Amino acid sequence: MPTSLVNMARTPSEREPSSVAQEESKFPFGLSLHLNSDSLDKLGIATLPEVGASFNLMAVTVVEAISEFESEESGKERTLTLQITDMALEGKKTQADTLFGKDAA
Repeated sequence: MPTSLVNMARTPSEREPSSVAQEESKFPFGLSLHLNSDSLDKLGIATLPEVGASFNLMAVTVVEAISEFESEESGKERTLTLQITDMALEGKKTQADTLFGKDAA
């Protein structure tokens, strides 16, 4: 595991200009996880959290694909495809939750 977390949000200069009216995502493509009912059940999440709630994610992944290429337009590019094989989610606790023993997840 990395020793520190890296904020993956793109800076305004890193965001690609879009011809669509909607705003470009703050985070790069592929950094979003979508969990269905079966996955939520496996993780023990019976009640959906509020939008904006934070979770700590611990996961084991397997490298499924790697790629490295170069083009005149974009220069060198590298990609890494990871398949999550095992994961755990833990709701972040507020200071009040810690003091008064409330469970966040």
